Amino acid sequence: EKSIKMDISSFPTLSKDTAWIIFYNNLVASCKVHKLCDVLDPYYLPALGDATDLFVVQCRFMMTVLNANIKTTKGREIVSRYLTTCDSQGALEEIVAHYTGEGSMQRKNLADTLMTKIHDPIPANYSGSLLYDLITRWETWVLDYGDIEGSPMSAKEKLKLLERYIVNVEGFRSVTSNSLMLSSVSTTVMNAEAKIVLYRTQASVLDDAHKKFAKQRRKALVHELGT
Repeated sequence: EKSIKMDISSFPTLSKDTAWIIFYNNLVASCKVHKLCDVLDPYYLPALGDATDLFVVQCRFMMTVLNANIKTTKGREIVSRYLTTCDSQGALEEIVAHYTGEGSMQRKNLADTLMTKIHDPIPANYSGSLLYDLITRWETWVLDYGDIEGSPMSAKEKLKLLERYIVNVEGFRSVTSNSLMLSSVSTTVMNAEAKIVLYRTQASVLDDAHKKFAKQRRKALVHELGT
């Protein structure tokens, strides 16, 4: 019992279904550090005596971890069924079965949907949304996709897809032109993350210009109606 470090905060949290792979990999790593891997093994049976006593303590501690750190709807539902018995071994077996079975198919379908959205460019005649908000939503899709796949998308790949996403918006072409001009006169190569920041900044500039133009049009219309 003394070998177990009772520190729930050192274990990962599962807050959304899409983050299952990252969560489980981190959970396994934490269990290795805390010598709790037996709880992850649904077929493990301790020997009688001290081994059983230790395993009971480990299961109780892991149930405390699961109850505090599993926050998804399905995960909470599963954990709640095992709380009274403190059978964290059984709870983990059911949680893993869900996220690698039915939940795995759900994540695959969501990943396919997200990738379709990520590849679908902003239409040239877009209206009703600010460009900065569109890019922010797009970046959320990329982040969620990375969670499902178990690793974040590289900045280089993200930039490539972002430029495909905004290709129809003429106002972003100045960013490409300026970066090409900079590369022709400088030995410093702009990295992908820096260029993504430039696109975000340009989105804000374009949004401000659009809002200013809309305000001027409203004033002109009001003036015209008043004469």
